[in-house]
Amino acid sequence: MKKLLNSLFISLSMYSVLPAPQKAWDENSMKYVMAFMPIPGLICGILMYLFIGFGGWGLNSLLFAAIMTLIPVLVTGGLHLDGFADTVDAISSHKDMETKLKILKDPNAGAFAVIYTASYFLMMAGLWAQYGVNPVFPLAIPLLYCLSKVMGAIFVVSLTPARKSGLAYMFSDGADKKWSRNILLVELLAIFALLYMINIQLFALISVITALLAVIFVRQTKRIFGGITGDLIGFFICIAELIFAGVLAVFSLII
Repeated sequence: MKKLLNSLFISLSMYSVLPAPQKAWDENSMKYVMAFMPIPGLICGILMYLFIGFGGWGLNSLLFAAIMTLIPVLVTGGLHLDGFADTVDAISSHKDMETKLKILKDPNAGAFAVIYTASYFLMMAGLWAQYGVNPVFPLAIPLLYCLSKVMGAIFVVSLTPARKSGLAYMFSDGADKKWSRNILLVELLAIFALLYMINIQLFALISVITALLAVIFVRQTKRIFGGITGDLIGFFICIAELIFAGVLAVFSLII
């Protein structure tokens, strides 16, 4: 139990700004961290759900969209957006694989990172503004923000890192991969079961989109970067959450 709690605290301190006891990143504590990675996503979604439930949708559409867009950023500290920015910089360079990997490690933001991150915020806010006109399936929001992190964690414990350094390699190398994959698969099945209970059409669409995103991500990361990195996982999570917000915005128009 102590090992699990230590892994939980490490996951919270790594993937969110939520207060958590500081634990040593030793061999035992690192084994189960990835299984807890979805919890910050679930917390993001719960806060968004509570914001809607307590009347957030009654605000003007711009303010509603701004708050819905910022809640995940404030909870995670922008960690995944940092990976998104680094990845678009690397891809936009059109350089060879080795140079792209160097760009991922560069702490400086290039022009493409700024342009695409600004575009990301604009699109995300636009989708939430549309959703705020007719909020549907608010209980799906915590599930979808948890789903993006579950998929990211599955990639970490299942795919080959692009380099033998960095956070993705450290968490992958230190994880009990079999145990973590089994727990993450249970979490994945639970999410889809709950989505099915909320709405079968939503469940079907999210299932197809998640499968397509996973196939594209696995193929493209191997082709472009030779494997995964922490930045690429952050990029996947951001893209998945943008698309999930788009799905809810579409449902808000047709229901």
